Amino acid sequence: MPFSRSRVQVWRAAIVGLFIALALSYTLTIPLGEAYDEWAHFAYIRYVVNHHELPASGQRLVPEVAWDATHHPPLYYLFGALATSGIEMSDNLRPRPNPHLPDGYTLNAYIQGPESQWPWSGSVLGMRIARGVSMLMGALTVLLTYHIGRRLAPDRPEIALASMAIVALMPQFLFTSSIITNDIAIALLTTLAVFLSIRFIQAPSFWGVFWLMLTTLAALLTKANGVALLPSAMTLLIVMVLRRGGPFGLAKRLGLIAGGVLLLASAAGLLILWESWNTYLHGHHSSVSGAITKYILPAILGGAGQRGQILAWGILPAGLRYTYQTFWAAFGMGNIPAHGAFYIAITVMNVLALLGVGLGLLRGNGAPRRGLAAMGIIALWTLVPPTFLILSSHITDVSPGRYLMSLAPIVAIVQALGLAELAPLRRRRIVLASYVSLLLAFAIAVPWLYIRPSYVNSGRVSRSRLEEIAQPLEFRFGDALALVGYRLPEATAHPGEITEITLYWQCLGKMEEDYTISVQLLDPSLVFYGGVASYPGRGNEGTQFWEPGEIIEDRYLVRIGDDFPAPAFAMIKVEVFQHGTYAFLPLATPRGQVESGGAVFGRLRVVDPSIRQGVSGRSVGVVFGEAIALAGQHVEGAFQAGSEIAVSLRWRALAPPDQDYTVFVHLLDQSGEILAQTDGQPLAGRYPTSLWRTGDTVQDVHLITIPANLPVGAYQLAIGIYRLETLQRLAATDAGGTPLEQNQYLVPIHIAKAAGP
Repeated sequence: MPFSRSRVQVWRAAIVGLFIALALSYTLTIPLGEAYDEWAHFAYIRYVVNHHELPASGQRLVPEVAWDATHHPPLYYLFGALATSGIEMSDNLRPRPNPHLPDGYTLNAYIQGPESQWPWSGSVLGMRIARGVSMLMGALTVLLTYHIGRRLAPDRPEIALASMAIVALMPQFLFTSSIITNDIAIALLTTLAVFLSIRFIQAPSFWGVFWLMLTTLAALLTKANGVALLPSAMTLLIVMVLRRGGPFGLAKRLGLIAGGVLLLASAAGLLILWESWNTYLHGHHSSVSGAITKYILPAILGGAGQRGQILAWGILPAGLRYTYQTFWAAFGMGNIPAHGAFYIAITVMNVLALLGVGLGLLRGNGAPRRGLAAMGIIALWTLVPPTFLILSSHITDVSPGRYLMSLAPIVAIVQALGLAELAPLRRRRIVLASYVSLLLAFAIAVPWLYIRPSYVNSGRVSRSRLEEIAQPLEFRFGDALALVGYRLPEATAHPGEITEITLYWQCLGKMEEDYTISVQLLDPSLVFYGGVASYPGRGNEGTQFWEPGEIIEDRYLVRIGDDFPAPAFAMIKVEVFQHGTYAFLPLATPRGQVESGGAVFGRLRVVDPSIRQGVSGRSVGVVFGEAIALAGQHVEGAFQAGSEIAVSLRWRALAPPDQDYTVFVHLLDQSGEILAQTDGQPLAGRYPTSLWRTGDTVQDVHLITIPANLPVGAYQLAIGIYRLETLQRLAATDAGGTPLEQNQYLVPIHIAKAAGP
């Protein structure tokens, strides 16, 4: 069914509405400040609103962050200031950096206080409205993408609709449109430049040159990478002058390019003057003048032995790979990637789209070549600044994909054109709709699958609920906190895996600062095998905001060391300290004793997957009680008086034992008198029977020393299990179910004469 004009308008409005709805879900899910330089961008806007002037270049507005945004041109911030001009933002709200971000465990860069909660006011309201400005710019970019598609394929409205839908659903474009950043402004202006370029190619006019140059100037006043539009516009003008025919004669064409060159030269001059005045950018490698003088000219004009050495070409593939992945999906500070399958799938679609565009050009029924050429020119020049930054800085992750967010509409158009060209004529709309549907599903899932889980605060529980779900504890840390409970996962843990430990804190009094909580895993010998240290809520929550009396449920994800000596139980050690000074809060144990160490408690079952595999040894089949079987035994040693023998026992759990049992191995004479013995829990107490699960196979070794004066002869090893509290042995039966005498299994051995000197 062909698209009528009214149907096209309905679909266009629906896509814009869908984009706004998704952008709202993103912006409400992303905590304030949790994006590239967002605090710095907002501080610029707030300064303009509060002081009615631009900040000085390089001025430190938010010393808490790595760098400010005052080196950027002002256009984006003026729009943000205009939108927030009626808001009282004299509260001067400051970011609270998370000092544990570099550790890699926490993902949030800042701690959120109660002021960020609804209802919003002051600077928080200003940040929300400034995000709305970015959202509006994103929506305009989506609309412009539709008009570019109509210019390229006027008889195929499905291409224009699919293009705007694809860009509206690109995860990173949605993210960029939902935060405070001038990257979205550059995306809007570049998209406008693409539209104006294609329109100028199709219908040249002096006004076309004027609007294109005005857009280029606006890009230069927005961000330094807007300089990519300068050579793009220059290339377009040169092509138009060399083009024969058209509505203009040679004189008018020469006048056209002269005016354009003058405007572009003026823009370039203004840019260099701006960089010279801008103390932050002057001579900086990301500035145009600095790049020319420090890198480009030396690389080109240097001696044969020096030429090109300044640029690190070897890291370019890795750098571009990072740029590519973060262009499609990298949330937060770029430290929240998507699943690897997404990047593979999107790469396959991009390859197919490029093949489809090439096929369409060969067939002669693709989009107009000149329109695609204009997009290609702008895309190539847009790639130059981030590529040069990788080469000159020698850093692979220096150019995140947001630097190329202006290419999102171009990528969307290429995908729509290419995928449609590969599909059969009658199936093109179905193919495009299927791809858009997949993007829609992923775009909807991103806030709940990736973003929200990374910034979830600690929970609150009642005392009654605590008693239902937690193991009780009674540890106090100073006068501030009490550790009142914990919960360990029921699932079996394995070395190298991440396990979740839940702690329950009670706030005893108002705290003036945020405390770091350390959670460690220790083996039974108190050796460290993994741990984390962060603020609560995986770093998202500060303890200074906790209210006295409330009980906080806090989860910690701890990776168990690969070399953990499994099977064994791991214990949890918890400490509370001040970050930076490492002043630990004193610990009061349940007995009221004050100690300097941490609170140690709990038993987490850690086993190797091979625990369910059999091991070598003589098969026995003796059953002790109803839960434990002796599945094999092997005795090694010199079997001489005064020597030591190793009794290797292979236990198998027929059911989970109900408590910790003790294993005995006794050396008996023929009358049953005990001559030597060793008693203890399996694996020297490292893996007690109460932790065993059905099917577990445990290799347990007991060492027993033969008395030095023992005569040569026949003896027996008695093996059994008993309860330590009562010394009562578990009933023992053989494989046929016959009870064993004295509930012990006997192994005959022969003791030889001790070796002489």
